[in-house]
Amino acid sequence: MQTGQKKRPVVALTGASSHIGSHLLDKLKGRFDIIALSHSADKRESTEHVTWRSCDLFSQIDTEKGLYGADIAVYLVHSMRPSAKLTQARDEDMDVILADNFAQAAKKNGVKQIIYLSGIIPPEEKRSRHLRTKSEAEKILGSYGVSVTTVRTGLIVGSIGASAEKSDKQLPVILSSWTRHCQKTKLPSRQDVRSIQRMPLPDAKDANWAARHYMSWLSDSLRPFVRTAIDEHLNCKIYLTVTKKPLLILSYAKKRSTPHRALYYITGGLFANTKESQSGRIEFRNIPGKQEMIIAIHEYVPSLPWTVYKYTQAPIHMLVMYLYKKHLERLIDQKQSDYHAPQHAIQH
Repeated sequence: MQTGQKKRPVVALTGASSHIGSHLLDKLKGRFDIIALSHSADKRESTEHVTWRSCDLFSQIDTEKGLYGADIAVYLVHSMRPSAKLTQARDEDMDVILADNFAQAAKKNGVKQIIYLSGIIPPEEKRSRHLRTKSEAEKILGSYGVSVTTVRTGLIVGSIGASAEKSDKQLPVILSSWTRHCQKTKLPSRQDVRSIQRMPLPDAKDANWAARHYMSWLSDSLRPFVRTAIDEHLNCKIYLTVTKKPLLILSYAKKRSTPHRALYYITGGLFANTKESQSGRIEFRNIPGKQEMIIAIHEYVPSLPWTVYKYTQAPIHMLVMYLYKKHLERLIDQKQSDYHAPQHAIQH
């Protein structure tokens, strides 16, 4: 860089190897230094103004590393691409985690502005499920104090620009002659699992409470078939009553947990193939602005043969999640019933 030359703003661009992302990258690299985030970044070669970084946005740690050094972050993300061999999740629930990780990482790294490519949002009563998901993601992106600029587009987008000559907070977003493009994606080769479910939370309770409550509920509700053991460090082992060895060992990640997010790594057990994946984890996470949470399993590789797992352990897990959701709903209904119960006058 020449002496006296103004430092170029640094833009972190998600999905940089995608159809839209690659167009954006070409348009922006003439005026910005780019951090290009992609799952396939290891296959790309960095240049003077483009630095490629591998990044899994489902991982909070990965996302924090990916946005390091960025002034502006472009959120060009959708959850429709397969991310595991088996995915038990709705798109909108996966988008909650992706947006929440991104927003928290932007805050931690001092990012000045998030640019979000969204759709044209009609009145709430006319929104499709997809557009409701977009709207929720937009709210989550702005929930940690980082400024969010939303670019709303229809199916066909011409050239869209915003001047950035006088302020680093403005970013030219240029999408050239693009029509919505769906690519066939290859399923991941590793036999891993992602499972994400949305749950209600009782008033004044958070995800950290829910994690501890779930471990005790699991033992109480599935007795005499299942028991759990929790130590003073909140590590948990899940057993079948008839087995001496645990089915799963969950190690509480104290340094990565907060009242709004409880994280456990899957570090052992008869049902976990920890040789294949050391990043398997389960998390309980508040949804910003709502009395709801997400319970998610990421990068879990089962030890059972895949077909056996798919038709036994996988549906049993979904049944357990359903039962826990119903349990939480009953707790909420009971509390509301108690609150609205008539107060009888005290007889003297």
